[in-house]
Amino acid sequence: MRNWLRTGVLTLIWAGLLGVILLNAASAGTVNGEVIDQDGKPVAGATVRLFRWDGDRRQNFPCSPLLRTDANGTFRADDVPDGSITAHLLPSETQPLCSHFFRVEDGAAPAVRIIAGEPRVEQFLVRAPSGQPLKGAVVREIEVTDQNGPVWFMPTTLQEILKQSPQSDANGIVTLPPMSRGARVSVRVSHPGFAPGAWKGTIGDSAGPHELVLEAGTSVEFLFVENGQPADIDQFSLRLFAEESTETRHYDESEIGLSASSGRKGLCLAVRDYSLLWLRKPDVVITPWVSPNLNTSERLRFDNQSGTQFTFHVFRKRPIRVRVVDAETREALSDADVGTEMPNHGAEQFGGVTPKKWHFVAWGERTADDAGVLQVDAVNGPVRLKASLEGYQDSVAEVVVNADDQLPEFEIRLQRLRPIRGIVTDESGQPVSGAIVHCFNWGSRLVETDADGRFEVNLATLPPAGEGDTQKAIVAFHPNLPLHAVSPINLRAEHGNQNVVLAMHQAAPDELLKDLAPWFRYEGTGKPDPAAIPVPLREISASPPEITDGEWLNNPRNLSSLGDCRGRPVLLHFWFVGCGSCHARFPVLQLIHRLYGDRITVIGVHTNGNSLDEVARHLPTTGLQHPMVIDRPEGLITQRWKPLVTSYPSYVLIDSDGMIRHASKLPGLPLSLLLIEVVRTAVLKD
Repeated sequence: MRNWLRTGVLTLIWAGLLGVILLNAASAGTVNGEVIDQDGKPVAGATVRLFRWDGDRRQNFPCSPLLRTDANGTFRADDVPDGSITAHLLPSETQPLCSHFFRVEDGAAPAVRIIAGEPRVEQFLVRAPSGQPLKGAVVREIEVTDQNGPVWFMPTTLQEILKQSPQSDANGIVTLPPMSRGARVSVRVSHPGFAPGAWKGTIGDSAGPHELVLEAGTSVEFLFVENGQPADIDQFSLRLFAEESTETRHYDESEIGLSASSGRKGLCLAVRDYSLLWLRKPDVVITPWVSPNLNTSERLRFDNQSGTQFTFHVFRKRPIRVRVVDAETREALSDADVGTEMPNHGAEQFGGVTPKKWHFVAWGERTADDAGVLQVDAVNGPVRLKASLEGYQDSVAEVVVNADDQLPEFEIRLQRLRPIRGIVTDESGQPVSGAIVHCFNWGSRLVETDADGRFEVNLATLPPAGEGDTQKAIVAFHPNLPLHAVSPINLRAEHGNQNVVLAMHQAAPDELLKDLAPWFRYEGTGKPDPAAIPVPLREISASPPEITDGEWLNNPRNLSSLGDCRGRPVLLHFWFVGCGSCHARFPVLQLIHRLYGDRITVIGVHTNGNSLDEVARHLPTTGLQHPMVIDRPEGLITQRWKPLVTSYPSYVLIDSDGMIRHASKLPGLPLSLLLIEVVRTAVLKD
């Protein structure tokens, strides 16, 4: 089983940077679909094409010829590969641009339905801060959210669908392809000499064109060198994140398809503080990766001086083999994860930013010929191998890959971790059975004490010595009484932690969250975060959108709406089949359902990315027993809950009066404990 937590914070960082990681196609299936209008009538003669998402290249590629719907509005595509597929309805005067996202797994494809709304042609004006209309502004990306659900149209997809990306005319007007009336649209635009910008609007909500004012930018030039010589780089992507206040948002992200001719690429970027700069290309590594420490005053900033140059170094990837074994038994550990890193050349040129020493290269892929052996991309020269496996201490090994080695192989030894053992007592010293114990802000599952009040906490992993703060908090609380304990613990205690005593005391239901506030740490430094709030869930008071228009599973009470749950709190969790972070939280959802199922209703809300049959086949593997509502292909539930739910997993707590009380803001490592504590507090106060 893959280690969902994989070295704690690194999992969330790389998940955010890499996006969804998709497997290569292993088989192909037949897709049967239909196109209907808003009245449910078939649309004959519509043109459809299927595209497959390539996670490594971050691009969509056609995986079907042009398909025409017949008199019944149906179409069929054969030999569609496994993976994430988007069926695009190509725009025309009578048909809007819209899409439907689905997955093909093991050759099985769901039936596809695309709803073609009333087509409307939208325009918006692009101008400079001075008011001058800008000719030649290019649409780079379009995001459309309509009754078919949300879909990104990336540059390569736009070029394939529209032949060329829309551009502003001499009057600065961009004319978008016909889209469904009422669709919400976000359009990314770039123009030489100005920073990229985005126009957001609703199709058909205005008689005249909307406006997008591009802010002035600064000209920079990226120089690419390989072995000291200029390197032509084609189809690389730029990811540049800007930070605003306490949250990080994507600013100039996914400039996909950039090319550097003669080793040079000129760009115009906004003058602001950035929290990350990363250039990506599947078959090479481009350094430096610049990621300032968000917990200091360091920021990456491009000034407004024209002609600024930055040099990037290009290294060709090459495969190596890594064998992972138990340090004591030398037994092969076939489930271990291995990542490779290389020196982060060139980061010193970004003045005022402390360069990261290592640059991520790749995660390893399992090979079938030898248990415990992975094949992973590296580069020639110094390489750092990082291995992790649940129940073991992470290991880091620095090796040198020689250019003349055909397929080098290295061995990594992992040390098994000792569990944390102890007892939970009440204020009088008596053992407490059924208490919940958790190692806060670290990778461990919530466990219950036995009849004698004893517990055993198995740590998911532990960073190598010197690479992470191991002073943590161990927490115990009674699920049905206002009793809890918080105690410091050193995960590297010389003789282990085998006799920990947690003496619970009585306190108000929300006191535990306040006691945990000092244990919120800055990621990377381990220092307390003075700005941390006791719980990363924002408290609000609002009526929730409905969850009707879905199909239900695990529904013995025949629920059909939130109104059916009135009278006791409701916990909604938003997830989808391919979400690893969602699955990592399932154990705590199981625990909440088991402990509080008679006092709170837990409902899972699945996106419209998978069919009812797909979710029904997958659900038994999750262990979840509470009701599930699966959004229909039209994605009406998904649309209603935006912008409250914008990432997965997300959690919403609704009180017994039917009002939203908490909604997840930024799911992080402590969320398992905090989620159950929010529920526990609500139950004890109710």
